[in-house]
Amino acid sequence: MSRANPDSGPVSRIKYFETPAIQRLLRRVKEGTVTEYRPYFDAETLTVQYTDAQLATELDSEQTRLALELLVDEGILNREPAESYYSCPYCSSKNLQARARCRACESESILNSKGFQHLHCGYKDFESAFVTDRGLVCPKCKESMKALGVDYRKIGVLYRCMECGKVDDDVLLHFACNSCRRRFKQGDAKMELYYVYRFNPDTKERIEKYLVNHEAIRDALEDRGYSAGFEQTITGRSGLPVTVDLAAWPSDGGRDKGKIELISDFAMTAAPLDVDTVRLFISKMDDLEVKKGVILTLHGATEQAQKLAEFRGVIVRDCSGIPSIPEQFESALDEIFRQETKLSGMAVGASAQRAAIQQAETSGDKAEGGATRRGEEADKEADKENEPDQDTLLALMYGKQEQTLKLIKQISQRTRSDFKRLEELLKKLPEAEDAQER
Repeated sequence: MSRANPDSGPVSRIKYFETPAIQRLLRRVKEGTVTEYRPYFDAETLTVQYTDAQLATELDSEQTRLALELLVDEGILNREPAESYYSCPYCSSKNLQARARCRACESESILNSKGFQHLHCGYKDFESAFVTDRGLVCPKCKESMKALGVDYRKIGVLYRCMECGKVDDDVLLHFACNSCRRRFKQGDAKMELYYVYRFNPDTKERIEKYLVNHEAIRDALEDRGYSAGFEQTITGRSGLPVTVDLAAWPSDGGRDKGKIELISDFAMTAAPLDVDTVRLFISKMDDLEVKKGVILTLHGATEQAQKLAEFRGVIVRDCSGIPSIPEQFESALDEIFRQETKLSGMAVGASAQRAAIQQAETSGDKAEGGATRRGEEADKEADKENEPDQDTLLALMYGKQEQTLKLIKQISQRTRSDFKRLEELLKKLPEAEDAQER
């Protein structure tokens, strides 16, 4: 078993701790969910696996062993010898069948059974060979055997060759590989030693520098009225499970109602965030019907990935290292809330403006009669074409650049038109009041 190679230096090793597999292992160790990782032989796959560790890392058996060895190198885990397993020297398969051979003639026609030995003459054979109608009798010297430990003794298991008839207390052990069909002696078989890995409690504080601080992220969400869940698997509207690193619900019972407000993934890879990863995240948002999304990356993002994220309103934050993740996440939350506040203010302002215009139009209609009303209705129809729809407002909130520019232009045109009409109506208001008095 080759251990994780530390020769690449501490900077390279830190990158291993940035991977989701190591993060999940460390978190289970820190939280005390698992205190040791023990090897088990899987009868279905005929391989030795660290089942608990593999469930955490989501890696294959060999990659999981390398991950455990990395934590041993860092002193976070201690290892102790546990079990050894034979494997084929030709193909390394553990799918082996043991074969016993006679030590005299090497025949594989062997029987075994419990054995007796007559102490007076030294003869030994299967127990059944000593049983007669007169009790136990030695087949060689015909002497009766009455007292165990005085006349005879039990000698465990004996082997009888059905070819040459030799009775022996041992056999030659050979193996047949069921994978490559080769045969070999016991001495030629490979023997692999597996270890049990246990948490070293002296390193509990050191683990903190390698782990994403979930507590700080949870606090940031709670301050804004959300409850957080990490490593969540949620059924989307497609009916399929969707796995996210973080999901947030409104604190006032949103989780019970299944109303997810925000999701986030920690893109902890050695390469910059790519387009495929962003596409996958967007598909998660669509399936969960979530409008707010944050991706945290440790090594930046490609230009195309950044463009796609901005187009769909996904906030991408580049973190300088694991310790800065909570700070960058909180910065992303601030940006989301600034966007919400800005959009809310625009909606309130537009509503107040429309109310003032409607009031002025009502007064003007009373004074000028049906002709004026028809003219105003025509103006309304013209302005309606420029009124931003709901999708465009959402586009502004979630950063779709082309639609945002269109919205700004529409709002600008609508504002100039409304103020012009309001100015004209206000000029006519005194005339209308004089007409009412007369």
